[in-house]
Amino acid sequence: MRKYVLAALLSATVIPAFAFAAADNFFFKPYVGTDYQYTYMDYTNAADGLFSSSLHGVNGHVGARIHQYFGIEGGYLWTGEAGKDNISGSGLNTRIRLHGFNADLLGYLPVGTSKRFELIGTIGGSYLTANVRASGAGFGTGSDSEWKPRFGAGAQYWLTDKLNLRGIVRYQDANFSGLANEAITANIGINYQF
Repeated sequence: MRKYVLAALLSATVIPAFAFAAADNFFFKPYVGTDYQYTYMDYTNAADGLFSSSLHGVNGHVGARIHQYFGIEGGYLWTGEAGKDNISGSGLNTRIRLHGFNADLLGYLPVGTSKRFELIGTIGGSYLTANVRASGAGFGTGSDSEWKPRFGAGAQYWLTDKLNLRGIVRYQDANFSGLANEAITANIGINYQF
């Protein structure tokens, strides 16, 4: 259900942006930014209860606004290590963390006459690595990396002509060797446009 809500929000921002684009010229305005990121991992039945589903991290990114209604962005994310101890009294302790690259196309839809508030739709992909450690029951460490699509929706508010605050929620496909079903990420951060 969550991915259908996000898909509807994405459609509501990106499709109108394409319609408006034909009448305007393209330009190039680069920006840098950083976000706090919360990731919720949904695990398969095989892994449910074994790993923490809440991961907190940071996303640093660079991008460019190439049109009033479009932009491109690339970044790197990493989470802190999240763990579970003595799972079901077994003595098993687990730790998981994520890191990786992402790239997205962004569609912007200004709201109101001031154009300081904008809705955002994103579509792209990420190359994520999950690092896992288990101890206390004869387990070791492991990692798995994968390319997966993602999409999302959000909003941003321009504090000045160069500085904005934004928040975006994304649906991220995930598998990690059959341990995960999906991930939902929520980002809130700040961007500086040159």
